[in-house]
Amino acid sequence: KLLVEHGSIIGDNHPRAIQCKEKLGGLRFYLTHEGPKDWSDRERVVTAIREAEELAEKTCEFCGANGRNASEDGWWITLCNICRKKRRAKN
Repeated sequence: KLLVEHGSIIGDNHPRAIQCKEKLGGLRFYLTHEGPKDWSDRERVVTAIREAEELAEKTCEFCGANGRNASEDGWWITLCNICRKKRRAKN
């Protein structure tokens, strides 16, 4: 959602995503940029990525509802209360 909202900030001189993954129950997004190191929209792109990472730590991985990041059986996962109860009931 944030990438769509911020899509127009990048212009022609843009970075490429080289990796987007879940780590410790949150989003990690890695970029590469082969253009000038001082590309004009760098701060806005980095801000959009940070916003997405922060939002992911509060969004249930299963249903998208508000959730919280916590350790479950040795794994960090972000779940809402309902999905957390369902997951615990299965184990």
